[in-house]
Amino acid sequence: LIPVAKKISPHNTWSHPHFTGATLAQFLYVAAQAGIFSFLINYMTSQTPPIPASWAAGWLKSWFETSKDGIVQFSNQGASNLASLGFACFLAGRFTGAGLLARFSAHKMLGTYAIINVLVCFLVFLKLGWLSVVCVFASYFFMSIMFPTIFALGIFNLGPVAKKASAFIVM
Repeated sequence: LIPVAKKISPHNTWSHPHFTGATLAQFLYVAAQAGIFSFLINYMTSQTPPIPASWAAGWLKSWFETSKDGIVQFSNQGASNLASLGFACFLAGRFTGAGLLARFSAHKMLGTYAIINVLVCFLVFLKLGWLSVVCVFASYFFMSIMFPTIFALGIFNLGPVAKKASAFIVM
């Protein structure tokens, strides 16, 4: 016997759990990503532990400023430069994630990266000094594969309604 594929009606796109779940997941992910991206400069200028004065010398001098209390901290310019490091972590995560996605299933990779990202965000929340600073950049790394993976899983096997479904997921 040859299995008959279930006909997908354009009117019941929302009845597919992987599509509706992906739409919700993408909405929440984009909100979280915007929050992390906009959070970086404020976090780096106000929540990092004291920085050794020796760091504020040479070509990196503009990255730092001294507070009223005499504590060396990141300047707005330095923190915005660190955003480039965050995006380098994002790029590294995208490349390594693509390699791992070739070996492991997409839903397991997405779940693993999501759980790790929740954990590193929790460590940022706990304000654990330099560990929390590193975790901010780890968050960039682990959110790198989420958008394309959620998208691909959301439109998987939707046939003729994939175009309409992809528009909703992106929107």
